[in-house]
Amino acid sequence: MKILIAIPSYDGKVICNLAVTMAEIFRVAESKGYELFFHCRMFESVIQKSRNTLLAKAYKEKYDYLVFIDSDQAFTSSDFYKLLSHNVDCCGLPVILKSDKETYNIQPFNPLKALWDSDLGLLEVEAVGTGFMKLSRKAIKILWDEAEPYTHKTQGEIRNICQLRVEDGKFVGEDWHLCGRLRANGIPIYIDPTVTVEHVGTKKWTGDYIRYCEQDRHKAGKGEPIESVTRPER
Repeated sequence: MKILIAIPSYDGKVICNLAVTMAEIFRVAESKGYELFFHCRMFESVIQKSRNTLLAKAYKEKYDYLVFIDSDQAFTSSDFYKLLSHNVDCCGLPVILKSDKETYNIQPFNPLKALWDSDLGLLEVEAVGTGFMKLSRKAIKILWDEAEPYTHKTQGEIRNICQLRVEDGKFVGEDWHLCGRLRANGIPIYIDPTVTVEHVGTKKWTGDYIRYCEQDRHKAGKGEPIESVTRPER
């Protein structure tokens, strides 16, 4: 299985946590049966253009999966391979936002409105951020085929998959737009709630997405946790 790990980096840097984890991911890839490739799109000030270029590379070079990872994310190699293990076309991991109030890159923001799929062991959501997202070749092709083309001076044809727009008076970011287009074409959006990706900036933001979900359930008078989920050992 041929997989592209795609990292946009505005300033050409990644955090140390990510660099160490990437080394471990590649060290064990062959033993797990994966053929991994890595591409970092550096010094592009417009994140939508950076992601579009990475998607074009995945499409043109016929990767089986693309995994977007932002350059300021902290996670383990086990987290990465757990994401790969899910046989779905679009799956993301909860990433805690850089905020003192625990918030995640997932829509709906209220976990009670997400749908638990007990067969897959995943939550079906409306959208998840592209900060940590896996897309299958099928999903990439759907996005590519319907998006407007434009030409890059060195990369050739690119499609405007990740774009900003306004809908019903509300601003829609590129990750919400991408997920909306997949859902419109019959591709569900899933997240694995057992993994929480940390965010690194002026400090490290940490969280626990399962606990976050359970707190909302208790507030709503629903004491049951997300069914049959166990956190991976870290």
